[in-house]
Amino acid sequence: MNNPPGTGSAGGPLLAVHELTRRFGGLTAVAGLDFDLHAGEVLGLIGPNGAGKSTTFNMIAGTLAPSAGQILLQGNSVGGLPAHAMAARGVLRTFQHNCLFAGMSLRDNVMTGMHVGLASNLLGVIGGIARVRTAETAARARADELLAFVGLADAREQDVATLSFGQGRLLETARALAGDPKLILFDEPAAGLAPAECERLTDIIEQIAARDIGVLLIEHDMRFLLGIADRVVVLDHGERIAIGLPEAIQRDPAVIKAYLGSTRGVPAAGGTHA
Repeated sequence: MNNPPGTGSAGGPLLAVHELTRRFGGLTAVAGLDFDLHAGEVLGLIGPNGAGKSTTFNMIAGTLAPSAGQILLQGNSVGGLPAHAMAARGVLRTFQHNCLFAGMSLRDNVMTGMHVGLASNLLGVIGGIARVRTAETAARARADELLAFVGLADAREQDVATLSFGQGRLLETARALAGDPKLILFDEPAAGLAPAECERLTDIIEQIAARDIGVLLIEHDMRFLLGIADRVVVLDHGERIAIGLPEAIQRDPAVIKAYLGSTRGVPAAGGTHA
């Protein structure tokens, strides 16, 4: 678990959602959700299946537009912006199922995450001018640095088809970091990881937060999430039922009832899905 988090700008949160709501026809998937997240903080988002976690994630990432409410990034309204616009503002994500570019090397996959910073004009590319070559060289070096950071340096020139599922998770993390994020949304990053990979992921996320990057995390492995999160938001039927420190969340009667319909406790790793 990390030290007390920093702030987004002018003493405020990096991310804030107010009365965030998403409706699908007559179904309200998320209803009036409020929480904030500070730079350098790891915030867990949990709840039973169907609680609204993925819908919340997708609204913040820009793949779903809110029906109502606000999403503020460093005090600026960004609700309803598409995913590419959110990425340009420093909100990057990983996916529940690996989304890698087949037929490309690990290095090239990571370099795709730098597309915003590598924009150059057509004449410059055709002419091969020095600044374009310099930018490409720097991008390759940065990609190699990030692959080393997640433990995949030796495979940097291999095709992504050679990776295990767990290694693909780590590659997605490197690609998200390539976009110079202010906030990373991790969607079940520990799923499919071997124990050693899970330990490496814990270390990676802690180092990411130590760089004052905010982390929002959905994870079904409660032992993993509760061990790394600074705070936890709990959803049930689209509404926030609790927010607080992991230790308090595990003892909260409303959280226990939402998961198990009793007071037996919040499940640990391998238990009921979050």
